[in-house]
Formats: sequence, structure tokens, C-alpha cells
Amino acid sequence: MSLPSRHSQLARAKDKRFFITITVMLELEWVLRSRYQFDKPSVTAALDALMTAAELEFQHESALEKAIWFFKQKGSPDFADCLHVALVRQAAQVPFLTFDRQASSLDGATLPG
Repeated sequence: MSLPSRHSQLARAKDKRFFITITVMLELEWVLRSRYQFDKPSVTAALDALMTAAELEFQHESALEKAIWFFKQKGSPDFADCLHVALVRQAAQVPFLTFDRQASSLDGATLPG
């Protein structure tokens, strides 16, 4: 691709919003933590920064915001569990049954039985 056409593509993209799926955010958290050794505060700061980007649109945005909030709490389960519970709450399908004791501490989750 030539430089002029790349610049014209970027100029056109400035007026667009880019759609980010829930699975991309889940994968991003994993990559930041496992590959780049981000600690939890750094991961949540990166996720928060993305959530405020005007050019990005997120699948299940309110559930993502809730999952990030859950994940920031001291002693919270991993981000995937926070996201599972947030999605179940958004769908009004609580409780989320889990065998993970830490995940069961989230509002909307419970251990079976």
C-alpha cells in the first residue's frame, strides 16, 4: 500500500467508530497480563482508557464497564469471571452458577447447591 493511500484511509477512518467485540476485550486482558506482565492496576487502567476512546464502540458496553468495576475490587476473581457475571446480570439471568469460590463472591453469582 502506498503512503498516500494509507493517509487517505486514515483520514476517512477519523470519522468512523470501530466496533470492539467482547471476546477481543477478554483476549486483550489476557495478553496484557500474560504476555506483557501488566499488573491488575495497569490492566484496568488500559481497559478504562479504551472504554473512554470516542472512536471505539463496544459490544455489551455496560456489561464491560461492570466487569471492569468488579475486577478492580480487592480480592476479585479473574477478569473472565467478572465478565461472565456482568453479562449474566445484563441479560437478567442471575444467578450465574460457578464452582469458583472467588467468582461466587460477585453479586449475581453463586455456588451450586
